[in-house]
Amino acid sequence: MKIIKYLLIIVAAFILIERPHFTLLKPQQIKTALPQHVKSRLGTSAHAKLQGIDISHYDGRVDFELVGQSNVHFVYMKATQGTTYIDPTYQGRVSALKGSELLHGAYHFYEPDKDAIAQATHFLEQIKISKHTLPPMLDVEITQQTPPEDIKKGVKLWLEHVHKALKCQPILYSYGSFWEENLGDEFNDYPFWLADYATKPNVPAQLKNWRIWQYTDQGQISGIEHKVDRNILIEKELTCHV
Repeated sequence: MKIIKYLLIIVAAFILIERPHFTLLKPQQIKTALPQHVKSRLGTSAHAKLQGIDISHYDGRVDFELVGQSNVHFVYMKATQGTTYIDPTYQGRVSALKGSELLHGAYHFYEPDKDAIAQATHFLEQIKISKHTLPPMLDVEITQQTPPEDIKKGVKLWLEHVHKALKCQPILYSYGSFWEENLGDEFNDYPFWLADYATKPNVPAQLKNWRIWQYTDQGQISGIEHKVDRNILIEKELTCHV
């Protein structure tokens, strides 16, 4: 009996060592219902709104087939940052989305201390053959000690350059406080994507074009290795093939 006991211990240890470190969650293991504070903010029709995620290489492996079974309708993927960085997962994920019913778009992480046109050109070069079904997005959330007026000038140049190149109006993403301090109502012509994880989000009083709400960065979605940003389309439709 002792021999059998020791054999069982060895087998158990071997299983613990050799088992894969990543296991996809099954759809039934994930609760995809909207949190109550999101429903309350958006009204009774909130459950019918389009839900989405935004991802980068930080989110690890992604199985879009399982994602599509988890009440997720759209996906934004990080493509570029600054003037040289390319997200190493971007092109592979674009390929993996082929044939998927998920709406999808790409975003650029803006670095205020870099040339805006060079950043826009870098982004366009990476997405030019991606055939995305949603508008491009510009993520603006750091200052790098750049004065607000210079941030505004650069962001405007990026948005206008990409808009002209793609014939599609980009979305602007940021936090409420950052918008107030470094952007402002001169960008109200662009759809705004608000990142705010509070139960009562800080929506700037002068903001007039709030379209998407990133309401948590702790979401769990079937088919995604790590916790992920979750978003909801709160007003109108986003359409643009690029």
